Amino acid sequence: MPKEVLTDVLVVGKGAREAAIGLKIKESPLVRKIYFAPGNAGTEKLGENIPIGAEEINRLAAFAADNEIGLTIVGPEEPLAKGIRDQFDEGGLPLFGVTQKASLLEASKAWAAGFEERHNIPHPRTQIFRKVDEALNFVESADPEKYVIKADGLCAGKGVVLPKSVDEARDTVTDMMVKKTDVYGEAGRIIVVQDRLVGRELSVIGITDGKVIRYLAPAVDHKALYTGGPNTGGMGVYAPDPLTGINLMRIIKRDIMQCAVDGMRVEGYSYEGVLFAGLMITKDGRPQVLEFNVRFGDPETEAQLMLMKNDLMPVLKSSRDRTLSRRLIVQRRGAAVGVYLVAKGYPGKPATGEIVSGLEKDFGPDVEIFHGGTKTVNGQTVTDGGRVVCITAFGTSVPDASKKVYSIIERGDIYFEGARYMPNIGGGK
Repeated sequence: MPKEVLTDVLVVGKGAREAAIGLKIKESPLVRKIYFAPGNAGTEKLGENIPIGAEEINRLAAFAADNEIGLTIVGPEEPLAKGIRDQFDEGGLPLFGVTQKASLLEASKAWAAGFEERHNIPHPRTQIFRKVDEALNFVESADPEKYVIKADGLCAGKGVVLPKSVDEARDTVTDMMVKKTDVYGEAGRIIVVQDRLVGRELSVIGITDGKVIRYLAPAVDHKALYTGGPNTGGMGVYAPDPLTGINLMRIIKRDIMQCAVDGMRVEGYSYEGVLFAGLMITKDGRPQVLEFNVRFGDPETEAQLMLMKNDLMPVLKSSRDRTLSRRLIVQRRGAAVGVYLVAKGYPGKPATGEIVSGLEKDFGPDVEIFHGGTKTVNGQTVTDGGRVVCITAFGTSVPDASKKVYSIIERGDIYFEGARYMPNIGGGK
């Protein structure tokens, strides 16, 4: 293998996921400088923020070319769905992330359901509605607690509703397909209705070169704002999942992950990047796909990269070069837990501009404060989004790591007005 050379890296995105990626690659002897587009108040300490939005693909490509960026890493799904990989490829600019065609696996739940059906990937029974009256007829005649309503397109993790009544189901269909509210926009023009599965959720994330997959630690994300509350982009996570043993992972790798990668290749889709399966492990122990994503998870990444022992950069480059068989991902012994402090009003319209205190504190080598929705104003860090900071800790076990996180939260070491959080993630409270 040729000798690796120092390179500058561009990380696209502004959340805690991108901060975690930045921190991990900063450890690499292959990385000279990191740019974040647009970044946040925390990423300023890891590299240089540039005032370019994640979806401004033309400007990002121009910056990468002008600054001889050796690798661009895309965090969020929107630029992938808009074809950032394709445009960078046309310009000869190295980028880690899937093509626009491959992003359909996340960008359209209807397309993904058809793909799963074609390749015998286990998933819940699915119905697709393109007409409002047909969708309303269904929800008015079905038991609302037996199904899930999903917007077909991208909704930043907020496009899934588990209705508790016929009225809520009817309102959801109207909000998605007719009103096209701020949450859904055009993403709800088509809706997907699936059988509601019972069990425990699991996030399995791998990096692939289109054939080989290398896996991060299996993680458990917590979507609800509070028990029984609305879904969010993710309130916290722990990894690895102590309930997911070798046999279950073998089934997931064979019947879901490898099947998906092979299926994409068979259908003519170039797939180099991240494959993320959001799964339900049913009561009989069988994994079913709730959704596929084509990028690193948030908050999963914050915990998973804390557990990754080896250098991330060669893995990402090998994904692009289709030489991933030469690389491994080595996990640290122990566990990691991340818990988000979110702003008042999240997941709707979060309050912004609140001063975040305590960020200058040193909590030791086992704790990281990953900035999400923050920015710097007049030398102070203030809230600038729903998920403000993800407090993440490493420990000997999930409960041990969880206790470290909640001790910080409950002492008020990190604080802003109106802060909320999900209690008891990982059993540490």
